[in-house]
Amino acid sequence: MIMVSPGDIVQTVAILAMMVLPGFLLGKFKLAGDGFATGLSNFVLYVAQSCMFIRAFLSTPVTSDVLRRMAIIFILSIAIHFLFTGIAFMFYRGAPDGIRRILRFSTIFTNAGYMSIAMFEILFPDLPEATVYASVYLVFFNMYMWSLGAYLHTNDRACIRPKAVLLNPAIVSSVIGFVLFLLSAGSFIDSNPILMPVSRAVSILGSTVCPLSMVVVGTRLGMMSFKGFFRDKYLYLYLFVRLLLSPVLVFGILKLLGLAFASILAPDEITLMTTILLICASTPAATSVSMFAEKFGTDTAYAGKLVSVSTLLSVVTIPLVGLLLLL
Repeated sequence: MIMVSPGDIVQTVAILAMMVLPGFLLGKFKLAGDGFATGLSNFVLYVAQSCMFIRAFLSTPVTSDVLRRMAIIFILSIAIHFLFTGIAFMFYRGAPDGIRRILRFSTIFTNAGYMSIAMFEILFPDLPEATVYASVYLVFFNMYMWSLGAYLHTNDRACIRPKAVLLNPAIVSSVIGFVLFLLSAGSFIDSNPILMPVSRAVSILGSTVCPLSMVVVGTRLGMMSFKGFFRDKYLYLYLFVRLLLSPVLVFGILKLLGLAFASILAPDEITLMTTILLICASTPAATSVSMFAEKFGTDTAYAGKLVSVSTLLSVVTIPLVGLLLLL
């Protein structure tokens, strides 16, 4: 089993930073129209990410170990999001109502869907199951975002749409991939002359998630004005809570659980699952923070501010948090 070191994480974050640069230049020099980042983001969300999930499941053999890890990661993803919810409601009480809603949403929902998956593609090039575990983490993430996330913005349970909770692209593609995974359909599809081109197309489209998602982040950063950003006292609190406190608490809990289950889980699989969950927990504000703010009529400028600044600082904080893996 492939393991990673903090040095590997530093290198990976540096690669992602390089991928952000072209998008930043496009945005800064106004070479990308207002709808460019939105259109590209929709492509990644609805097409590329779905293809990546399906291909990852097809490339992963069905074993009892993989199924056990998937189950553990799903359960832990629920616990992690509940932990983030508790943290979010513990802080920001003095903030104005509209800003407080966005701060809490941004604390709970991270950019695990784009940034961590992009990192796993680089960190684990020969271990497609890493992306499978990430997709399992994102199953609850997406269900929770379209339920609690919608409620946080509106305080209205009527805005929680079951269709959005259960039929968003990440859930649908993960279910399709999981069914194909259980059927061990990967080898059959790849050897079938009719289905093989479809499989290759899905694989190629899925491989665009990493570069295109970083271009989206860079483009939005380039379009932002940072004037007056750092006069906001809640911004500093948010950055500490999201980028440092939350992942450190997650690591502490995972470390304790690893010690508790050392008799039934191999050390290398504990390390693998800890690495995957820690990276997911260490990512900055989700790009959907801006999308939800626009959808529900809250402060879109403030949402964009949190996404931009936390993404910039995560280039430093993710490797710092990665040092915990040495413990």
